[in-house]
Amino acid sequence: MAKTNEEKIYENMKSLEEWAFAGISQKEMARLLDMSYSHFRELKTKIPALSALLEKRDENKKEREM
Repeated sequence: MAKTNEEKIYENMKSLEEWAFAGISQKEMARLLDMSYSHFRELKTKIPALSALLEKRDENKKEREM
C-alpha cells in the first residue's frame, strides 16, 4: 500500500532537517518526497514539527545574513 504524504513527512523528518539546513527549498523538498508543493504547504499547517523545523531554518538563515 502506498504511503500517505503525511506518513512520508513523519518518516523523513531527519532528511527534511538536513535538507532544510543545507538550503534546499520547500518546493524541492516536496519533489524529493514525491508530493506536490501545494500539499507540502498544507501539511506544514497540520504538522507542528514540520512547521517548527522550517521556522528554525528561516531564523538561522536570517541570523547568517546579519
